[in-house]
Amino acid sequence: MSTSTELQEKVEKAARVVESIPGFDLSGGYDQNWAEAYIWNKLKQMQIGKDEVSHEMLISDYTKEGDMRAVFCEGSEKLAVPWFRKIFAILKGDAFKADAKDVVQETFQNGTLGQQSDVAEAIAKLIESNRPVSQWKDGELVAALNADCSSEIVSELKKRANDWAVVAFDDEEKEKVNVEVTVKMLQLSRRRELPQVARFDGKTYRLFEVGKWPNAVFAECPMHEGVLLTEDYCDECEVDYSGVSKESLVFLRILAERGEVDATDKLRLRDLIKTAKEKGLLELCILFPKAAFEYEDRKGDDSLPSLKSRLAAGRNRSQDPLNPGKRVY
Repeated sequence: MSTSTELQEKVEKAARVVESIPGFDLSGGYDQNWAEAYIWNKLKQMQIGKDEVSHEMLISDYTKEGDMRAVFCEGSEKLAVPWFRKIFAILKGDAFKADAKDVVQETFQNGTLGQQSDVAEAIAKLIESNRPVSQWKDGELVAALNADCSSEIVSELKKRANDWAVVAFDDEEKEKVNVEVTVKMLQLSRRRELPQVARFDGKTYRLFEVGKWPNAVFAECPMHEGVLLTEDYCDECEVDYSGVSKESLVFLRILAERGEVDATDKLRLRDLIKTAKEKGLLELCILFPKAAFEYEDRKGDDSLPSLKSRLAAGRNRSQDPLNPGKRVY
């Protein structure tokens, strides 16, 4: 679940609390779902929107109760402080504080109170489910890691791994994380450098950085095979390739393979990229006729460079810490 989806669910839950407040009805001032619109309006005043960055700011330590109280408890649409505190707890993710009393009351009302421990267990589970991810154990974080998990989980794992590649997959095609191996590599990353692959119980695993996935496709620099672009920018040649057509990028790779362009000559390379952006493939073919013949030949037999990579390598070194003395290449 994305963090923006989590925020939407929190707002919906907080809106139900607003609707339950006796004598507090703003339906005349808003369209449908007035309580939800009221919550969003107050959050907007704090420059918090429906995106993931806003949610991260809302649940962070930077956003204090006093900040929100000034918005919710003052002005023409103010809430009484006790109601605000319940809403604040929901929006911040500390819903157990607001709900603990409800759990106890429901237990009494339903006649399910067998022992005092029943209530204690119910509250303990509620608190456990609302712990911030910074308090989760390594195994809990890794078990929750998947392509759709919260960005909070990814951020916390990356921090604990110090950006080492620690994630191993049982099935790379299905992107199923191997929890046992990943936890082991996460723990080792705190004491030593890690390999690019690791062997565990006789099986070899490629290791990926947290947040990178085996099936993710990355664009390579046309001038440097195996070097990935970051938002169309290459650190190796210090060039921004945004605006260059896919066909021109492939042609540039052929030029690099043929040695017709020296990527270390930054001035000439930038002029060439400017030509590719402004005049396209045709002009490149005119400037490099031999490469143009090769481009057409390889296009005909479907052997043009793809410039795509599924590599998600981290900055790990090659020695396997689970098998000291062995080298992995």
